Amino acid sequence: FPDSIKLSQVQIDSIAVLRGAFRAAHAPQLDSLKAIFEQARAAKESGATREEIHAILVTGRPIAIALRVDLVDLHYAVWQVFTPAQKAWIVAHRPRRMGTPMAPPPGAP
Repeated sequence: FPDSIKLSQVQIDSIAVLRGAFRAAHAPQLDSLKAIFEQARAAKESGATREEIHAILVTGRPIAIALRVDLVDLHYAVWQVFTPAQKAWIVAHRPRRMGTPMAPPPGAP
């Protein structure tokens, strides 16, 4: 954020509490996902194929799906901490979505 709308200490603390509560509530799942990512990284470093790495990562999908609703709730709760000016700045500065891969640029013949 620009200095004129930077987070206040109360906002920083509020977001930290929200994130900490999420981590505490989901520690076993987050630890499992971390272990899966570490296993995939180790496999890549030892020369595993893309398919082998993918097979490792897929084991975390059910965990990630189970966390999805609570993660969205966390994002919504953090969003509520921001002021209207901060929200407007975030919306104005979010990355633009990419077009269809390999599609010609707009206006190209």
